[in-house]
Amino acid sequence: MRKNRSRFASYHILSALTLLLALLPGPVALARACRVNLVPNGRKFMCLTCHVGSSGGVRNLFGDAVSLIIGGSSSCSLQFWGPALATEDSDGDGLANGEELGDPAGAWKPGDPSPGDPALVTPPGVAETLSKPEVSSVDPKEVSTLGGTAIRVSGANFQASTVIRIGALLLESRNLVDAALITGVAPALSPDETPGPRDLTASDERGNSILAGAVIYVVPPNGMNDFVRGDFNSDGSVDLSDAVGLLLFLFTGGGPPACLDAADADDSGKVDISDAVFILAFRFLGGARIPSPYPMAGPDLSPDDLPCGGPGSGSISEFRAGPASIDLPAVGTVAQVEVTAFVDGVQTDLHLAAQGTTYESSNRAVAAVYRDGLVEARGTGAATIAVRHGDLEAAVAVRVTAAGGSPAVKVLASSELGLHFLDREFSVFSFHPPSSSLRAQVVRSEAAGKVAILDESQVEMRYSPMVDARGSENSTSVRKTDFWKAAPASYGRPFEAGQGLLGLFMPDDGPRAGSPTAGARRAGRLVAGRRNPHPRYR
Repeated sequence: MRKNRSRFASYHILSALTLLLALLPGPVALARACRVNLVPNGRKFMCLTCHVGSSGGVRNLFGDAVSLIIGGSSSCSLQFWGPALATEDSDGDGLANGEELGDPAGAWKPGDPSPGDPALVTPPGVAETLSKPEVSSVDPKEVSTLGGTAIRVSGANFQASTVIRIGALLLESRNLVDAALITGVAPALSPDETPGPRDLTASDERGNSILAGAVIYVVPPNGMNDFVRGDFNSDGSVDLSDAVGLLLFLFTGGGPPACLDAADADDSGKVDISDAVFILAFRFLGGARIPSPYPMAGPDLSPDDLPCGGPGSGSISEFRAGPASIDLPAVGTVAQVEVTAFVDGVQTDLHLAAQGTTYESSNRAVAAVYRDGLVEARGTGAATIAVRHGDLEAAVAVRVTAAGGSPAVKVLASSELGLHFLDREFSVFSFHPPSSSLRAQVVRSEAAGKVAILDESQVEMRYSPMVDARGSENSTSVRKTDFWKAAPASYGRPFEAGQGLLGLFMPDDGPRAGSPTAGARRAGRLVAGRRNPHPRYR
């Protein structure tokens, strides 16, 4: 009897287990801890990435998508993450799986570092009420109408797709630092737009927030030069060498900065030891951020009495340009105009265009002058170079005595676009940057018919614009195109006006005699106002 009762009890236990299994919803899903390493940022939510519970069990919507890929496999070596799964929106909350996990393109592989910002990672299997981006402040509030002012936008819930607008204009060189900070560069206003306040807007697919009148466009004072605050030695960056140079200048008779306003690192309106301390604290101790203009060059929108080498920025006396006369022996030769003056009692080199000095030739067919005072012989005869700095002026006489050139030396040129852009005259080549550029090679005839190919150690190559039959030339692109306004958004970084993608310039735009290169956008309007779609160079 006892044996039969035991069999009866076993039967009922087995029946109860069978019924319980029958009532379970679908196959039992077991969480496998190893799989969190197969998902980008998978360790943030661990098993909850794919399951409803922290110990596994029922899968969430993302877990179902993974299950469809791996089938019934229990292997932890089967990789399922990739572009297809990344672009799906498993939980239907408006964000793709890859956007939620920090890998929008699905390019992450197991073993790679965690992608994106972990603070922005959200669970791909749980539909969330999305928090729209919130903007709380902007620093600095005043920006230049000419563009180029670096700004910091603070707020909350920023993500990769969040865009910032100042008025109707997109923030240039936008950089998502984290969920609470976006940096970038204020765009320039067009000539027909008026200065004044503009709303700052942060927006993406979740919504937008507006900070009314948060940014104020200000017209830089006339004659003000661009500089990087804290950049004592004018090398384009702020580091230990700037603090050392400033201390030497203040206490040991070291050389002065080219721009005294740049040495005012804390924007106090005076240069003293506190500026060196400010630089060191910023660079090495996490101190306060250097005020605008920083980290990119721009005008001082809180002007003071500190000079920056430009017209009206300091007391200038004994303005000189020399030598008084320049003799160029042949076409193609060059000479440098030297410009000096006493600025606030300190003898200063002022030959750079960035310091406010300008040059003009009375006869460009004889002698051309580039923006930083390099004079080039273009034809025999005489010309005068007028050198101006604000209201001050000096003159340099130039004489070119010979046509120059050697029958043994030849310049071979080609256009990257091919023969269909040759001019009617075979020696003239047209180019259409940024899609093409000119290429040239100098060769020299040797004995017995041999030809020597000359390199940079033997010859200096320069490109010069040629005056056309109507007396005009195309030597500049500045003010002819909005390329430099659009470039930061297109290429991810700002460019100096006139600068091309390779860092070079059109001849009259660059800091030295340059070459027409890819990226320096060709513009057909000429200096004289007439149009020539195929500018000529030699």
